[in-house]
Amino acid sequence: MPYIEFIQDYVIPLLIIGLNQCLLLLINYSAGLERHSTYSAYQYSVLNKSLLYLFLNMLIIPALTIAKASTLYSNVRFIVQDCCKQKL
Repeated sequence: MPYIEFIQDYVIPLLIIGLNQCLLLLINYSAGLERHSTYSAYQYSVLNKSLLYLFLNMLIIPALTIAKASTLYSNVRFIVQDCCKQKL
């Protein structure tokens, strides 16, 4: 079934991209609620918030998830090996 492979390969990355875009729109909207006196002040606010968000999204969060994923992988591998030994 080619549709299942498509779903497994592309849906999760597309959801992550969509979530990232929604968060950037939320940043833009929140800067608009601050009532800046000039448009450049509004843009500066959006820039600062977006840079912080992108820094967290590109460096900090992946580093944490890689550490968790390696731990998860080792735990799953241990469980699978343990199950295989019990069946034999």
